[in-house]
Amino acid sequence: MKGIALAIIAVFVCVNLSFSPKLIHSDLAHAAYIDSSLPPLEQSKMLLRKVMLTGKVSSEVPVLDSIFATRVGKTCEITRDQLRNYLNKIYVNEWEIGGTLDLPVSTNTDNSGNTKSAQYFVIHDTSFPRYGQNAFPDNIDDESWEWNKMNRWFANVTHIFVNRIGESKTITPFSDGITATKLERYVLGETASKGLYLHIELIQPRAVMKGFGRHNDADAPEPGFTKKQYDRLALLYITASVRKGAYLIPGFHACVDQGIRNSHDDPQNFELPLFFQSLNETWAEIDRINKP
Repeated sequence: MKGIALAIIAVFVCVNLSFSPKLIHSDLAHAAYIDSSLPPLEQSKMLLRKVMLTGKVSSEVPVLDSIFATRVGKTCEITRDQLRNYLNKIYVNEWEIGGTLDLPVSTNTDNSGNTKSAQYFVIHDTSFPRYGQNAFPDNIDDESWEWNKMNRWFANVTHIFVNRIGESKTITPFSDGITATKLERYVLGETASKGLYLHIELIQPRAVMKGFGRHNDADAPEPGFTKKQYDRLALLYITASVRKGAYLIPGFHACVDQGIRNSHDDPQNFELPLFFQSLNETWAEIDRINKP
């Protein structure tokens, strides 16, 4: 039975993240990615807009944290040794958060021979497991929930999975490029995009929401994610930025793929202020631990 369960999760996650080149809009004028020449802060404003039901993206520009705003796209001053000191204090292994810190993040080399390191930190939700018309279990945020067991998550569709109790599992090290959005695979193409995007899957169950068809999965828990998930997501963002040497541009999956037909609706019920709170707390703790 265990083997069957693992096979089922692999199928569902792969289906959730599968793509078809026939689904591309001919008019991508509203796609958030179009002007990559914008400063990182302006790109972040586009890519962190609220994701609403059915994957619609809010036109309202989000309020970004002031500390984050001064750092995104700029040099990351945290050293590998300083980050290691912090990881030792919280008992986190490097392989839980993207692999050895000794390696840089993934890169892409274009046809002219120009090499760029990863630019974007893409936030997804798994939209799985699916509970159909049933209510979500009461224990989804507890260790006892079966889908918080990291051995359930192994599909090679992301860099890292983060469960609802704040644990993470590296599927693909940050040093290796993968593609996990329609934009990468079918608009830019894998040759031009692979290595420029790091992908994080936050575990979030889904259920049917009335009024959206029999087989929809539009209903997501509220709150969408736990404090421990935001804490681990913040650590992953900082870790990737340390390895790059500069702070990456974060973005939501739905915003990255905006303008592409049948794009996904994740992450649902993501609370941006809570993510920034976790970032600020983690930055402050790294600084505190490394003070002489």
